[in-house]
Amino acid sequence: VDCHDPKTMTLRVTRPGFIAGIKALKAKEGIADFDPNRDATRQEMRSMVCAQCHVEYYFKGDKKLVTTPWDKGLKVEQMEAYYDEVKHTDFKNTESGASILKAQHPEFELWSQGVHARSGVACADCHMPYARDGATKVSDHWVRSPLLNVNRACQTCHHQPEAEILARVDQIQQRNFDLLQNSGTAL
Repeated sequence: VDCHDPKTMTLRVTRPGFIAGIKALKAKEGIADFDPNRDATRQEMRSMVCAQCHVEYYFKGDKKLVTTPWDKGLKVEQMEAYYDEVKHTDFKNTESGASILKAQHPEFELWSQGVHARSGVACADCHMPYARDGATKVSDHWVRSPLLNVNRACQTCHHQPEAEILARVDQIQQRNFDLLQNSGTAL
């Protein structure tokens, strides 16, 4: 319902919080009145339909308006500066008293800073890789980890053996997990 127009099956963005956030982000980039449904390319839409749910957000004001902290950009430092400016925190740590921002699920923001976004790879390219249905090429709608389908999800671009790709991902994920644990201990 959120991803496709039910009459035409074209990709679409429906979530007001995302639409307002991407409009503010594009305005910062000098693009006035950006409407993803009108102005985004098909490849951009293949990530924006995912991003409308998979983003950092908070509930603003008494009306609890879903809001993305993108007025200054998508980098963590820019979102933190936004939150500092509007004086928003999610809670205080009961042991340290430190104000905490809890990133909800900033997959779009993290992806946008990485090599895949810079290379024009959309979320759907990896999480919904193309499959053949007779002579037709369609996105696999069994949305899942690319690691469960390395052949179609990764090896169309990465020509290393599957075991090497899996080992590299494991190393990266372990390094990030270790950093997270060290940060938590430091707090």
